[in-house]
Amino acid sequence: MTKPSRGPDWRHWLAFPAVKLWEACALSLNVDPYDLQRRDFSVSPQMAKELALSPGANKGIPPFEGFPSPEARDEFPKRLRLLVSCIGQAGLLFLSEHHEKVEWSVGLQEFARWAIDVAHWKLPAGLFRLAGETVRTEASAQKGAVSQRAVPPSKSKDTRSTAIDAVIEDARHAARNRDDPQQCWAQLVSIADSKNRPAPLLGYADSDGVKYQGEHGVKFLNKFAFYKRLSRKLAKERAR
Repeated sequence: MTKPSRGPDWRHWLAFPAVKLWEACALSLNVDPYDLQRRDFSVSPQMAKELALSPGANKGIPPFEGFPSPEARDEFPKRLRLLVSCIGQAGLLFLSEHHEKVEWSVGLQEFARWAIDVAHWKLPAGLFRLAGETVRTEASAQKGAVSQRAVPPSKSKDTRSTAIDAVIEDARHAARNRDDPQQCWAQLVSIADSKNRPAPLLGYADSDGVKYQGEHGVKFLNKFAFYKRLSRKLAKERAR
């Protein structure tokens, strides 16, 4: 079932640093996640059958309805399946977990860059700008103009490597998969919690995260901040 839609309120959605996987896919199709309603397969086998695009097309993906067009309805489960299968890989790190992967959270900017650079999806202008891309208009496309990477908004933040970065690299080397955020975080916690912890580590607390001595005092690195830091590092490594 489809219904008219004015599209997402980009000012609202771009204010979120992270969104759920299914919300990210909806936004990638210029669909407002608030317009979608989720239906559980268990409510009615017949309804699940009617909502399915084809046998097995959305296997493991809960059905949604409320799309503004058949095209968006058909494309949504394909994008969601790909995103679910890729989360946690190639710099696309999840920021929070849930017993259902479609409810996991992902950084919106990281998702937009992955959608462009890896998935090669056509995205609405709002996500293009978030990813630091120059939007190519139809007129420029007809002239053969090439989309260029725009310079993302700069932040007055010292980007020099710090002592904690060296310890994070040690944790990555100790992990079986140096690009897996969960494995790397577990190794970092183990190092921080050990008696022979290296400087600048000061310990670990479940409520605060990894405690370390920063340049201007004692600081804490929690799991969420670590995932974001590792995501940026992986993105830089891929760009080399």
